[in-house]
Amino acid sequence: MDEDNSKDKFLEIEEETCKKVKLSTKKAVDNIVREYSADNSVKEHSADKNKDQQDFEEEIEEIFKSFEEEIADNESHLKESCSHSIVVQGLCAMCGDEIEDVSNFVSVVHNSDKVLQKYEDAYQTNLKHFFSLCKRNKMILLLDLDHTLVHVTLAKAKCDFSFVKDGVSFYAKTRPGLCEFLEEMHELFEMHVFTLGVREYANEICKNIDPDKKYFGDRIISRSENNGELKKSIKRILNIDKNVLVLDDSLATWRFVENVIVIAQFIYYEVDEFSDPTLVAKRKIREEKQNKRNETKNIALEGKKEINDFLAKECEKNDKEISNENASKIKRDYVQMQHKDLNFSCENIKKTFEKDETKKTVKKEDRELYKNIGVFKKIHSEFFSSNKKAIKNSEKCNNLDEFISVCEFSKLNILEGMSFGCSAELANYVIFMGGTVVPIQNLKSIENVYIVENKEMSKKFNVKNVRKEFLLDCLCNRRLEKIDAYFI
Repeated sequence: MDEDNSKDKFLEIEEETCKKVKLSTKKAVDNIVREYSADNSVKEHSADKNKDQQDFEEEIEEIFKSFEEEIADNESHLKESCSHSIVVQGLCAMCGDEIEDVSNFVSVVHNSDKVLQKYEDAYQTNLKHFFSLCKRNKMILLLDLDHTLVHVTLAKAKCDFSFVKDGVSFYAKTRPGLCEFLEEMHELFEMHVFTLGVREYANEICKNIDPDKKYFGDRIISRSENNGELKKSIKRILNIDKNVLVLDDSLATWRFVENVIVIAQFIYYEVDEFSDPTLVAKRKIREEKQNKRNETKNIALEGKKEINDFLAKECEKNDKEISNENASKIKRDYVQMQHKDLNFSCENIKKTFEKDETKKTVKKEDRELYKNIGVFKKIHSEFFSSNKKAIKNSEKCNNLDEFISVCEFSKLNILEGMSFGCSAELANYVIFMGGTVVPIQNLKSIENVYIVENKEMSKKFNVKNVRKEFLLDCLCNRRLEKIDAYFI
């Protein structure tokens, strides 16, 4: 029944569109006739004019009649032969049929995860775009926002720009070198933004760092369109990753794919759970998940109605208390901060000013974006110089078999030949940089091995104990740091 309704709805839309086209064309015809009538040279031949007008209108009527008949004849054929290539919110965009199995479909637009296309069709579209970019000597670069390009706080502070959303004020500081970085990358890459901030938040940030939509325009993916995922994936928007690089301060968010260039976190303001939007968002997500678990438990409860009603009221009461407690905490911290700002003595103002100046000096020393301009230029150059032949042959072969992936030039092997005993959390970082992870029981039998922040195991096996900052610094600097400087 629903299927028939959706089909009928589709036909109604087609008929309505036809009527609108017909009406607008009719108006256009009337305007042409009116102008035609106003011509002095035509006025002298009014009889011929009337005949021409009549013939013209009859011709238009005939065209529309033919058009409507064609629609009617092809309606059934359209639905029978529809490939259901594009699905919007569960319905085929062409024929209106409900599509239940979307396992072979992928998201194809930035601002919605409800528009899907068959993988094969999306791949062909991406393939054409890949070749088009190659001809322009460009690759694709996905950019994170928070702690990569900007740092945003909820606490009132000096900033490069601010905005208000849903009654909440945000204060943002851009990373040093941002303008230069975007301008340089614009020449080499088609840039996209991929953030786990919500859509409204992402739009505001991008509006301020790219006001003319020169660098990434509307190519923005936020958490709101990420299929409910808290991880990022190149496949969310692209089926081909051979020419794709990523800049992000979090490698784990991308599940350790080799396309990622990791940048050190940009932290300008003091970070806590109630002033950093990223942490606030994570807290809210945790709360939402907990609420859903609580709802599931409540549904599973069996017993008398009175008991269930009582439990439901108690849960509602507890939720309100928790919500009020969180709100009070945020408000209390914010008011205290405001109070401190308004009640400085002259001496304190001087000290704060000096402190701010020190902060600014520190942030001026943040050269991460400048440094990564060189990294991206080098990888870009290696990719195109290594794929010259493949690009030349691309028009003939129309496939990517000959292309060398950008991962061959972006991957790190700086820990090659080194072994580490570490937690599962750190193991992926070691492997990402070409190192080897060794089981604890094998530590004693391997040379050039280190323990990462485990005093007990270090002492037991007489192995050097290393701070985990060694791994982080190697990762962000893309070079092997002097390990003896990190011994514990």
